[in-house]
Amino acid sequence: MSTSSRPTARPASPRRSLWLLCRLLVVYWLWGPMPTALAQQPGVEVEITGVSGEMLTNVQSNLSLYLQRNHPLLNETLVRRLHQKAPDEIRKALEPFGYYRSKVDASLEPRGQGWIARYSIDPGPPVRVSQLNITITGPGASDPAIEKWKNNYPFHVGSRFQDRVYDDAKQTLLQIGRERGYLDGRLETHRVTVNLEPYQAVIDITYDTGPRYAFGDVSIEQTGFDEGLIRRFLTFKTGDPYDAAKILALRRAFADSDYFDRADVFTLSEEAHDEQVPIRIVLAARKANRYLAGAGYSTDTGARARVGYENRHVNQYGHRYSLTYRVSEIDSNLLARYSVPLSHPATDSLVYSYNYLNQRTDTANLVSNAVGFDVTQQTGHWQRTTGLSFERERYRIDITNNSTLLMPHVRWQRVKAEDRINPRHGWILTVGLRGASDQVVSSTSFIQGRADGKMVEGLTENSRLLLRATTGASWTPEFRDVPASQRFFAGGDNSIRGFAYNSLGPTNSAGTVIGGRNILVGSSELEIDVTQRFGVAFFIDAGNAFDGTAIHVQRGAGAGLRFRTPVGAVRLDFAQAETVPGRPWRIHFTLGPDL
Repeated sequence: MSTSSRPTARPASPRRSLWLLCRLLVVYWLWGPMPTALAQQPGVEVEITGVSGEMLTNVQSNLSLYLQRNHPLLNETLVRRLHQKAPDEIRKALEPFGYYRSKVDASLEPRGQGWIARYSIDPGPPVRVSQLNITITGPGASDPAIEKWKNNYPFHVGSRFQDRVYDDAKQTLLQIGRERGYLDGRLETHRVTVNLEPYQAVIDITYDTGPRYAFGDVSIEQTGFDEGLIRRFLTFKTGDPYDAAKILALRRAFADSDYFDRADVFTLSEEAHDEQVPIRIVLAARKANRYLAGAGYSTDTGARARVGYENRHVNQYGHRYSLTYRVSEIDSNLLARYSVPLSHPATDSLVYSYNYLNQRTDTANLVSNAVGFDVTQQTGHWQRTTGLSFERERYRIDITNNSTLLMPHVRWQRVKAEDRINPRHGWILTVGLRGASDQVVSSTSFIQGRADGKMVEGLTENSRLLLRATTGASWTPEFRDVPASQRFFAGGDNSIRGFAYNSLGPTNSAGTVIGGRNILVGSSELEIDVTQRFGVAFFIDAGNAFDGTAIHVQRGAGAGLRFRTPVGAVRLDFAQAETVPGRPWRIHFTLGPDL
């Protein structure tokens, strides 16, 4: 065993003084008289041509004269000595990129009190791979992740050899092996032979995966929750093949559940035995009570405010409830929810709810009370929500009426995006179906389907294309009895900009918008970044709510400003209603994530 400690000061000895004197003499011999050099600080200007990008950077990093070009102790002797070394240093710096026959034309000239060194580089032809021998042995030879690595290996016969790419691919193989549970995997052969006579490279790699380890015992350290609830988060059991992706997903599931302030999942590789890896989970619960308050503004709702309370820890089984009250210039809403985690608490839940809504727009007024339940489950890539709601609504559009609805409903949603707040690429699709029957409690019969989608696609480094679409259709024997909340309207911040919220749709004989059976709305928007957080946008929206198959397309277009925040973009849009006489302008203001 060896130990180290911080050095401490000690008095000078005759032997130590002699050593320091020798060092000073060596420095003097190498650098020459120092006072003049220090006063003049001549420096060297270095010009390198013939290479760029990573190759130029590597040449600069390995060129001694370039690194020392502004050193205050430079003198003529040292400059010439470093200049003589430069061609060899440059050639060595280019070899990792596959150039072993490079030529360097070097010159050194005085300039004022200093020097100018020029290096014109001809990299020559790159060495190319003539043979590629990759052998995978062991139980993991047919593992899909390792086979994918082999099939996507960055070199093939005839490709240019590069050291860095070779090393990166080698490390990637080792990492994949570890992540897939081949903890004893090793490279038995990893060799590149560069033959300068035929100017070819031969790559030999032999990787022995060794056995694939399995998940071992799972220990849990936590307080406040039933251990059975915690174990329902697990997507693996003892004896299943080890997969680091499942560990990462488990950490994410704990974090997203909102139960825990701290969620650590440790893979205890050093304690592995019998080809099993123990797992240790350490959790710290969040505070049970959370209070919410906020205020904001959007063009659709005007000024708005929200207050709420949530109990995230009703009992040890993960039940929770929340109360939220929201008020704006056009509506007031009270929502109460009680949530019960199901067999997969990370994604599945049963939610009982009560919802009161009082809404007053230029188109319709309504007051509704609704109670119901929803069961949300993850099925593959889709999140499915099924439920039943009982709603009583009093509404006024062209007439005043009351309705009672017992509505079963189902909704599917899929999101594909690494970042939903400000994605470069991604999309979201939501498809829903609901209905009611006057033979079962309800005052009317209808079936309604709706689909909403949005896609973001990066065009260049500083621009994105955003596409949005909504379509829906209703089937009913008597549309007049369908309440306002179940009719389709268009117009507003997230519909057709340039028009007021819910101001578009079929009208009655008096010209009053009464909503439609169907809807079709689309939007196309181009965003261009001006700075990292600020940008501009240009957009066009079109569509309408309608009956039958004939649609009177309304169109809005304009430009806007974007300012990115941690919770989403602040959007200020100036939109013109292009299909309205006079083409009036309207300002739209929203805040939120892109997906």
